[in-house]
Amino acid sequence: MASVAIAGSGKRARAITVLFQLSGVPVTTDGSGLRDADLIIDAVDDRKALVTIRQLASKAKPGAIIATTRGRDLDGLVDAAARDGAIIGLKLRLSGNRSLVEVVPAATTAPQTVSAVLGLIRKTGIQAVVTRQAGLVGQRMLEACRAAAYDLRKNGVSSKDVKLALASCGVSRQRGISASSKKAVDPALRHRLLLEMAREAVALTSEGIVRQSFDIDLILVHGYGFPPEDGGPVWASGLRRKTG
Repeated sequence: MASVAIAGSGKRARAITVLFQLSGVPVTTDGSGLRDADLIIDAVDDRKALVTIRQLASKAKPGAIIATTRGRDLDGLVDAAARDGAIIGLKLRLSGNRSLVEVVPAATTAPQTVSAVLGLIRKTGIQAVVTRQAGLVGQRMLEACRAAAYDLRKNGVSSKDVKLALASCGVSRQRGISASSKKAVDPALRHRLLLEMAREAVALTSEGIVRQSFDIDLILVHGYGFPPEDGGPVWASGLRRKTG
């Protein structure tokens, strides 16, 4: 990939521009580079994804990859763009300390398209993971953790202890917890939450949402505030070390 063009001018487009500039590849944002870009990123701040994809596809050169940061109907976008193999989805969670890009292939996205996009993102220094559906891993893992916390409350565990356990897993409005608070977390309660998250990780992997449980740990650490020193929920639960 020798050049990238960003379509869009809002806050999201600006953040994406800053990210891809870290790759060292030339990035254009004013529309002038659309016809020559190897990668065009749709970051337009409206809901007309199909219209935008058709417009970008009509301007892109043969072989150019079009990545969209909007919508989940990637297969519909592929049909709209009439570019089998060259449409891919991106879901970005960008923050100051840890950031994540989920790379989401459509059913017909070519393997070389996935490899090219992953390679470019890795040049930025940001963690990238391939998933089958954007945001699904984080959603289901957090839901599993919260469901386990609800069961603990029903069984008489104090709200304070459950909240500490949740925060120690990154499932809190306040990302992470202080060192002193972490010492106060009941290890048994935390382990209960981690086991539920690990079970959900097994399900996600078996369904093909991600390639391996290691990817789930990366998503939770870099995108959802799980403490990095613990390696991710699957690793922290001990499941991966038991199963290899």
